[in-house]
Amino acid sequence: MRHLAILLAPLLLAPLPAAAWTATAELGTHATAASLSAADFAVTLHMETRKIEDYEAPAPVFRIEAGGAVLLEHVGEPAGMDEPQGTATLVEIDPSNRGPEAVFSSFTGGAHCCTALAVADRDADGRWRVVDLGQWDGDGGAFDDLDGDGEAEFHERDNDFLYAFDCYACSLAPLTIRAVVGGEVRDVSAEPRFLEAHRTFLADLEADAPAADEAGKGWWAGWIAAKARVGEGRQAWRRFEREYRPGEDDGVDVCAVATSPCPDDQWVKRPFPEALRAFLTERGFRIE
Repeated sequence: MRHLAILLAPLLLAPLPAAAWTATAELGTHATAASLSAADFAVTLHMETRKIEDYEAPAPVFRIEAGGAVLLEHVGEPAGMDEPQGTATLVEIDPSNRGPEAVFSSFTGGAHCCTALAVADRDADGRWRVVDLGQWDGDGGAFDDLDGDGEAEFHERDNDFLYAFDCYACSLAPLTIRAVVGGEVRDVSAEPRFLEAHRTFLADLEADAPAADEAGKGWWAGWIAAKARVGEGRQAWRRFEREYRPGEDDGVDVCAVATSPCPDDQWVKRPFPEALRAFLTERGFRIE
């Protein structure tokens, strides 16, 4: 994670067209506090020891302030590290209100994990609220205006695919896209307006494609899903049926009941093609 020097004064942003700019403030080794300002509110972030569940730990604290009052406070994730961490970004996301939103991100710590994301969003009456975007692998994706409508969408690899059929490094994942509208998170990945984004993502995946006899279960799963997003799921599945060669570890452990966590006595082993078909179908990827 890069580190920005502490901001000695708020960064003032002139009103610009929706999604024409983003601005970011970040905590780090030499930045124990930071701030950003938009037209009618400010965002501040600093480290503070807070009680998290049943223990106390330093965590990033994000606030929305205006006129000397704190309008919203959100406590980020403690990473278990001494170094300050946390990022706030101003970006236009929600078309149902005025002005930009503030995206708060903090790192949970741990291998291959995780950035926790939350959006500070205003309702129709101008009251601030926190919209939870969940935890995401690595740096936590990005916000960009993918369809040119003036509002930024969150996009990242679909984390459901990581470890689903293979090791982390062996797993490929399709693009997933989220929009925040009216304070609600919507999975808009399958909407036609994002077809070009999926095509670009697929082209990047295929540029590094292995030979068919070297493709593992994790690669096949992600590639078929990415092809389904551009309307080519059926062709991809047929190629998989022609070219996939089961190995000694072809079986996949799946839960026989729709319960989480899965009871120990309900784990069963299924052939990879059978498990993959069910996995993709349950998540709306069309392969027929």
